[in-house]
Formats: sequence, C-alpha cells, structure tokens
Amino acid sequence: SIVQNNFFFFASSLNHLIGTYNKPYIAIINGITMGGGVSTLKGKLGIYRGLTGHKLKVDVLFDGIATHFVPSEKLADLKRDLLTLREIDIKSVLTVLNKHQPKFSLASLMSQIENCFSAQTVEEIIERLKKDNSDWANVLFKMSPSSLKITKRTIDEGKEKSLADCLNIEFRLVCTALTKDGVRVLLIDKDRKPLWKPTSLPDVTNEYLNKRFAVLPVKKALQLCTRKL
Repeated sequence: SIVQNNFFFFASSLNHLIGTYNKPYIAIINGITMGGGVSTLKGKLGIYRGLTGHKLKVDVLFDGIATHFVPSEKLADLKRDLLTLREIDIKSVLTVLNKHQPKFSLASLMSQIENCFSAQTVEEIIERLKKDNSDWANVLFKMSPSSLKITKRTIDEGKEKSLADCLNIEFRLVCTALTKDGVRVLLIDKDRKPLWKPTSLPDVTNEYLNKRFAVLPVKKALQLCTRKL
C-alpha cells in the first residue's frame, strides 16, 4: 500500500542517515526495536536470526549490533552518569557503559548453529536441523516459505554490499514481497493459521525470487541522501 511504502521509505532514509552520520552520538535502544544488519553478523548468526526470528535481547552485544549493554532497569542510572560526567571524553563515556557485561545466551549452541545454518539452501538447512533433532526445524516449518528464501538470499547477498545497496534491496522487497497474511495471523485475527502463497518451499522458484528482487522504476525507487552530515 502507499502508506506502507511511505513508512518504509522514510524508515530506510533514516536508517541510512544514522548509518552514515559523522558526529558521535549514543543511541539508547530499549524495548521492542526493529532493525537490520543481520548479514554483517559473525558466522551463521545472521542466517539463524533471520530465518528463525529469534529475539536478540542481551545478545545484541555479542552479535555486534550494539556496542554495549545496560539492563533496562539501569537506564535511568546510565543517563544520570552520562549527564554528570565532569569530562566528556571517550574514556569517561566507556567507563560508564562498561559497567554491565551480560552472558551470551547462544554460547552453547554456536557449533550447532554453524553446522546447520551453513547449508546453501533453506531446504538443506531444514534437513540438517531434522537430523540434529532440533526444535528449530519445526519453527522454520511454520514460517512463510517465500519469506524464508527471500530472507536467506537477502542476507547472503548483503554481505558483499554497502548499507545503501542493502537498504535499496530491502525497500524493493517491501514493495514487491511483503505479505499481509503474516500480519493478519499475528496481529489481527491471531488465529495462527496462515495461508501462505506460495504454499511450499519448492514453489518458491528462482524466477519467483528474481521478480521480488527486481529493480524498481526510478519514480518508485528509494532515493538516499549521499551528502555527508
């Protein structure tokens, strides 16, 4: 829809501005936060996060998405400490930020993640998960077949692309591939009975994917500011 596309147009533009901003700043992320960048995560964490939808929580630090971690209940203390610093320098700021060091929740599962999610296709990933008797196989089985393949291709290709290129691709997908049924199932009817189209992984062909990744006409394409701010 026009509203949907406009929302993601401005969201993508803002993400690009933040990603290329020259001035140092501290962004405090608290609560439900949407974002990208999974193609840059170490090993196969990006594929794992993207396909399973596993929530990050404290792992934003270990995944490399965030630089530091502070528990939500300590955010007021963090703000107070930052605002009362006598000297505003990097060392002083880092001293405040480094007070809290959580544990990585997936530490014991990394070898399994690397083995299963290193497969070349979604179908192969699911087969490896089944052989491993992993609950993740059931998780992926419930997901939209097209979303799984689109997500994997986006992450695979994103590793070699710039932020601007990745945002452009993601915006194209919003315009061509974002499904309404997932929204209906989770937020509107909440019946947990999606009617995916295509209905199975084999039906999500390369031809189908290529259409979703096709370049948009100039008038509909994402236009990003290239001027440094």
